[in-house]
Amino acid sequence: MAPGPVAIFDLDRSMAELRPDAACVVQDIKTFQDVRDALATPGAWDGVKTIIIDSFTALQDLAEAHVIKNVKTEKGATVSSIEGYGFGKGYRHLYDALLLALADLETHLRAGRNVILVMHDQTVTVPSPEGEDWLRYQPRLFSTKAAKFDERVREWLSYLFFVGYDIKVEDKVGKGHGTRTITTREMPHCIAKRRTELPDSLQYVQNDPKIWDLVFKTDTDKGETT
Repeated sequence: MAPGPVAIFDLDRSMAELRPDAACVVQDIKTFQDVRDALATPGAWDGVKTIIIDSFTALQDLAEAHVIKNVKTEKGATVSSIEGYGFGKGYRHLYDALLLALADLETHLRAGRNVILVMHDQTVTVPSPEGEDWLRYQPRLFSTKAAKFDERVREWLSYLFFVGYDIKVEDKVGKGHGTRTITTREMPHCIAKRRTELPDSLQYVQNDPKIWDLVFKTDTDKGETT
């Protein structure tokens, strides 16, 4: 329901189950370099209004495999894991590789296309200088002292929404009914952001285009975007 035509990089290989008839999936994508080559193909994106990476977490995994395969150590040796480069060096290589992918996507933004990154979540402990630490949901992207890629992505995004299940704790037991809420600004329990005025939260309703109407200022009755 984002402005179309839409092109999806189905890196999680889920579209075949969700929408077997989907014609908007970019084909023949197996590696990190395949993604970059596809994004750089001249003329392939004419008329496309939205590019979706599903998921950006999977793209990070592909980038890690790409680094291990193509980047040697300072002594010219190959490695079998990202840790094999020495303390923190592998993650710096990974950071540099993923910045190239962000630059590719930035080129499409500047060409007037929308870019949507779907990301899996993780929980991290947030240090508090004023009291007890707490747990927070945020995108499952890597972060080291020398290469904080998760922060770099959050800075780059115009919007970051957290979609979480509604849970109420009663007698120390979590209870829910399967409903979900879209959070649009940072809260103690989750990372989120927005660059325009939006409600702090919206109830997630399947096939409801309200969030896209607000972000893209779309008239869904006419299918127009401003």
